[in-house]
Amino acid sequence: ESSSTKVIKLLQKGEKIIEEYGDEKNDLAIFINLGLVYHDLKQIGKSLEYYGKAMTIAENKNNKYAIMKISLNIQSYYYESRNYLQMKEECLKTIALAEELNSGVHFFMAKNNLGAALLGLEKYEEGSKVFQEIVDSDLFDPIFPSSKVNARFLILIIYFLF
Repeated sequence: ESSSTKVIKLLQKGEKIIEEYGDEKNDLAIFINLGLVYHDLKQIGKSLEYYGKAMTIAENKNNKYAIMKISLNIQSYYYESRNYLQMKEECLKTIALAEELNSGVHFFMAKNNLGAALLGLEKYEEGSKVFQEIVDSDLFDPIFPSSKVNARFLILIIYFLF
């Protein structure tokens, strides 16, 4: 039995507890983690099902940080499936929340994803502008302090290739 299978079984037990007893303390974490495990297993339908459950709970609780985290996970799925238009829309939601909450980590991740989505849509000038916004931003990303350096590098690549 693989470790992923063990994790899924454990999380599904948690899901049953939620269904039977309404465990609101852990419901969000369980659904997000089920979404992540299924995403890693490339079971996208199941992954999106659990991300959807988690998003509904996060929205009902007005948990904006959880909404951003789930949205970033969904953006990864859209990137992998080359659904750049949906990815762009999801990125814009996350960016707005990140700016509202002054969250540099989420801001930079979503901006970077937005730039990637625009490049996927062959909107190179717009993508380059997004990466420039990362460079110019007053927000700081303590987890990925090199975000601005990476954005500068991507701008150069776009400039030379397109």
